[in-house]
Amino acid sequence: MTTGATAASITAADQVKFKIAMLLLPAIFLILSMLIFGKKVILTDQKHAEIVAELEATWGKRFENEDSKTESAAVQGSGLVLTAPVAGELLQLKDSSDPNFASGKMGKGFMIKPNDGRIYAPFDGEVVAAFATRHAIGLKSKDGLTLLIHIGVDTAKLNGTGFVQYVVQGQKIKRGQELIEFWDPTIKQHGLDDRVLVTVMNSKDYQKLAVIEQVGKTVEAGDPIMEIE
Repeated sequence: MTTGATAASITAADQVKFKIAMLLLPAIFLILSMLIFGKKVILTDQKHAEIVAELEATWGKRFENEDSKTESAAVQGSGLVLTAPVAGELLQLKDSSDPNFASGKMGKGFMIKPNDGRIYAPFDGEVVAAFATRHAIGLKSKDGLTLLIHIGVDTAKLNGTGFVQYVVQGQKIKRGQELIEFWDPTIKQHGLDDRVLVTVMNSKDYQKLAVIEQVGKTVEAGDPIMEIE
């Protein structure tokens, strides 16, 4: 387009070139992009479970470098008794079938073989991580403790089937408030480990994390389980 150009200035050959550039080439590239996307970008159930597992392992890291002096002091000086979020048999976290939890990579904590399908908040705080699959939830107490409650192992593969979540990310919670309800038979029917894993993601911020209840004992939701200083 130049000064003085008119419609008559465009020859038949120019019109063909224009149509190829504006219509044919974009159509070709669109088809190619669809073919590439269809072959390379495939979200299978297995891939989805891997993505969720990675989110579980990394979400707590964003709290590690917080530079709030007030919160840091509260964490170091706090004395907190962590209660059982679910009723069942108390077990050692190191006996988990998930190596990330068993090795302590996810933090220190404990495990419960559930005899009930209700997860309750073990302290006052906030929901800081909620997963679409509803099989796990991340909490943060008022004094900075970050906690992951994970229902079963590889349960992300269920895509939320058998789970109902009553809270959302960013919501304030109270101790004893029901967070998640799950249908244990669904987990067992798929051949998955149903034990509930409870781990303190920022364990390194505390000098003492000790289970104060006897391993193997049947506990109720709200019973004191771990002392944290």
